[in-house]
Amino acid sequence: MMMIGIVLLLYYVLQAGGGYMAIMDNIHTNHPEMLEPLSAGHMPVGLYLTQWILVGICTIALPQSVVRGISYKDTKSLHHAMLIGTIVVGFMNIGINFTGILAHGVLTDSLQSYGGVDYIIPKTIATAMPAGLVGLAIIGPLAASISTISGLLIVASSAIIKDVYLHYKKKQGQVVSSQRLRYLSMLATAVIGVIVFFIALTPPSLIWIINMFAFGGLETAFFWTLLLGLFWRRANRLGALLSMGGGTIAYCLTQGMGFKVMGLHQITIGITVSLLFFLLGSYIGKPQDESVLDVFFPKRK
Repeated sequence: MMMIGIVLLLYYVLQAGGGYMAIMDNIHTNHPEMLEPLSAGHMPVGLYLTQWILVGICTIALPQSVVRGISYKDTKSLHHAMLIGTIVVGFMNIGINFTGILAHGVLTDSLQSYGGVDYIIPKTIATAMPAGLVGLAIIGPLAASISTISGLLIVASSAIIKDVYLHYKKKQGQVVSSQRLRYLSMLATAVIGVIVFFIALTPPSLIWIINMFAFGGLETAFFWTLLLGLFWRRANRLGALLSMGGGTIAYCLTQGMGFKVMGLHQITIGITVSLLFFLLGSYIGKPQDESVLDVFFPKRK
């Protein structure tokens, strides 16, 4: 549905703007900076680099993505998912960004008059598309949002019930039935969902800023823990804990103070500090048990 919505929106944006060449002429006249690589200073090289890190490579560690990535049935399914995922995500990223640029030739008023950057795509849909297809196109971004929210809800409820409650009960020697575990998971998901619903009744003015801040925090906390935890034999619990705690604190503090290094986004500080803490904890902490290492790093026979 997202891919269909993008194709339809692109078609009607081109139609509403009088075609590709007409839209580009409009942009050349009214927004010439958009045709420059650095956008007249609005897109410095450092921003390109940090956006590649923030919304590119480090997104492999986002919990809502990992929880799906580790649920594959077999190796063949994983290989198919890699191929399909690359095509679909590439299509959606290129398609929606390209459409957003072309929307400047359709929405001629100032950005503020449309309510800010968060409303550009909905306003473009409402302006360019026929009324009968608006609902179909809106399904696209809604589907993307619901998919992410559902993944986050699963991760949050799982962290509370399985990682905290179930772990606590096992340490006490108590057995929790699968039925009770299922009911508690449903209850935790419902409670978190209700809290999110009431927060959404009065949404913040710039959702994308909060979204990017959350992305950076999650990536700082889990990137090295996931990457080194899977591929480095020396990784251990202390390294993971120090990496998650130290990196996240450094990221949040630098975000709050507005501190940057060479104008780069604070994600670069967060993941650097996180890596240093991971290495420190891995070398001074207790090595991982051989029984665990044999599972992830089996010795060649």
